[in-house]
Amino acid sequence: MTAEVGVLNRLGVALAADSAVSIGVDADKIYTSADKLFQLCQSAPIGIMINGNADFVGLPWETIIKKYRQTLGEERFDTVSHYADHFFKFLQRNRVMFPQAQQDDLMSGLIYSLLIHVRDKAEDALSQQAEVQDGLDEDDIAPIVAGVVRNMLKWVQSFDYLPGITPSRRARIVSRFAKRVAEAKKSVFGDLPLSSGTSRQITSIAREMPNRRCFGPQESGIVFAGFGETEYTPSLFAYAVEGMVDGIPRAFLLQSVQIDYRNSASIIPFAQQEMVHAFLQGIDDKLKRDMKSSTSTLFRGALDTILGVVEKSDSTMAGRLRDAIQPETDTLLNSLFTDWDKRSKQYWMPIVDIVSSLPKDELASMAESLVNLTKFKRRVTPERETVGGPIDVAVITKGDGFVWVKRKHYFEPSLNPRVISKYSREG
Repeated sequence: MTAEVGVLNRLGVALAADSAVSIGVDADKIYTSADKLFQLCQSAPIGIMINGNADFVGLPWETIIKKYRQTLGEERFDTVSHYADHFFKFLQRNRVMFPQAQQDDLMSGLIYSLLIHVRDKAEDALSQQAEVQDGLDEDDIAPIVAGVVRNMLKWVQSFDYLPGITPSRRARIVSRFAKRVAEAKKSVFGDLPLSSGTSRQITSIAREMPNRRCFGPQESGIVFAGFGETEYTPSLFAYAVEGMVDGIPRAFLLQSVQIDYRNSASIIPFAQQEMVHAFLQGIDDKLKRDMKSSTSTLFRGALDTILGVVEKSDSTMAGRLRDAIQPETDTLLNSLFTDWDKRSKQYWMPIVDIVSSLPKDELASMAESLVNLTKFKRRVTPERETVGGPIDVAVITKGDGFVWVKRKHYFEPSLNPRVISKYSREG
């Protein structure tokens, strides 16, 4: 996992990233020397950060980014958004780096993983129902599995289609993976009794996923930040990316920030974000959700208790009261939660106001400190230390360009003047 932060004001943007990389699904092995922050272009004030999966279609993002930087040369674009678009077109055009067979194999693996997830949820539902009923008959299995599959199909279909995936391309993708979907379905579900309708829905789940913003274990995050040629205040664009399908990167924009006269500063965390939100809002997000949930339970529980007492003496009156009070209870809860959110904004807005006036060195210091908060929490809690190692920090301004404030090396610089010279030329 990763902790990364972008801190922006009208002067520039500071980017900070930790160095931890986890190996295995359960983060069984953790190393603290990974590079996640890079200069995207040799001649322009643009930076790029990666989080999540460190590879893309079998290649490390570091290799891809540095090859792109070499290919880009002195070419420049008007906006950061144009750089991001050009980067994804580079991925799309580069069939040597990303052979079609490799793209298809990765996508097949994602389809297989999704079907295993569906099967696991079905097995959990069967186990839970078996405990309730003290066992299951064979006739009970199909309806339970059908319910799980139906809900999973709705979940997959709730995601929007990916940009660039036209109806004709979607049809081509379905055709391309038809045989692999059938093989994966047979391998995962085997002899599990399925109705014909459930079987078709499982096929639909596997067919829909490649075309939609439904990402799985191979997802990466990519952050572009800095200045385009016609931009005099910084902007930031964050994307989710996972594999390629039919030659197109499966990518979509998660969020963007443009600093201007209306928006003078912004603090944006990526990957493991909870400590940054806790610092800004004065409360942990999970604790805040728990407070809202418990308050709702208390309100509605008190109402049910009162109505239960009334119902014992007058059921008609209890029904009328329920119809009258229930909407008011929801309104009161919504009003209370809205007030909490406003108070939270009053807490973090003064911080943002200060950030809008920070000089370059303080931007860098703040970005580093926010990453260090998450690193410190992982250090002193029982959770795995999935954030750690040296924190790389860069500041990007219109005048000075991309400037490293802190940067680790995996080698001794004094022994490698050639490499240091190369870094100096490339940024």
